[in-house]
Formats: sequence, structure tokens, C-alpha cells
Amino acid sequence: MPFLAHHSPRVRRAAAQAVGRNVSADGVLEHLAPLLLDSSGMLAAAALRQVRGRAVAASVLARLDAAGTPHSRRVALSIRQDAGAWDRIHADLTALGGQDPDLAGAARTDLLAWLQHGAATSYGRPSASQGADIARLLATPKLSSRQRREMAFVAGIREPSPP
Repeated sequence: MPFLAHHSPRVRRAAAQAVGRNVSADGVLEHLAPLLLDSSGMLAAAALRQVRGRAVAASVLARLDAAGTPHSRRVALSIRQDAGAWDRIHADLTALGGQDPDLAGAARTDLLAWLQHGAATSYGRPSASQGADIARLLATPKLSSRQRREMAFVAGIREPSPP
């Protein structure tokens, strides 16, 4: 744990990897969440690899969003994309409608990849509130009418009105 604060990014990265392998799920987030905003790209990427696939508190995501940097927003989107199919779709649609063109591009790419490859393995349906949010977010001109129809079909929601 003390090496997570070491002056060398390489040492901090090795420590992050060790913490990810050896600490309980709750402890990993407690110790690695601050490293997601580290100025060292390799360290932030290592911390992200250890955090991915784990339940991340809304407060951690809010901190990443509040940081307001392209990197922090991309990390938050990446974590949300691993949270489950409908959380992923909601996160992608939200980013697609946002002001950051790079983040919107990444979200669109992920959304279309999911539609092409992952949608067929989404056996559950979104909750009522997720479905309502997804329907609202689908009314975007950044997707074709066919893409909006396909997304609505997979989600089991009414087809959104054209923008």
C-alpha cells in the first residue's frame, strides 16, 4: 500500500497491479480510485484495468465527471461501459448527446459495436426507469433511424420519435 504514493509512476503502477490482485473488491476501489486521475497515463490505465468489472460507487464516477478533463470523462465512460448492458447503453447514449466530440465518438463506436455483436446476448430487459431514459436518449440525430429502431427493439421499448 505505501508504494501507491511512491514518486515513481512505474513503482505506483506495479503497486496498483499488486493491490488489484491481492486486496478484496471493496479495498481495491478504496485504494485505486484516486489513481484513476493520476497524471501518469500508464498508472491510470493500470488502475482502470484493476477497477474494471467491479462495482464502482456513484461517488467515484461523480468525482471523475467533476474533474472535467477529457481523460477523466473517458475513464468514467469506460467504467460505466463495464457496468452491465443497460447501464452501458445509457452511458453511451448520454455521452453521445454530450458536448465532448471525442467522448461522443467513443460512445458511438461502443454503442454500434454492442448493437452488432453484444445485443444478441442481452437476454434481460432494462428496468422501467432505464427503459424510459433509453427511449428519451434514443431520440438523437446522431443515430440513424434504423439504429434507433434496432436499439428500441433489443431494449423492448417503444420506438423513439424521430428527432
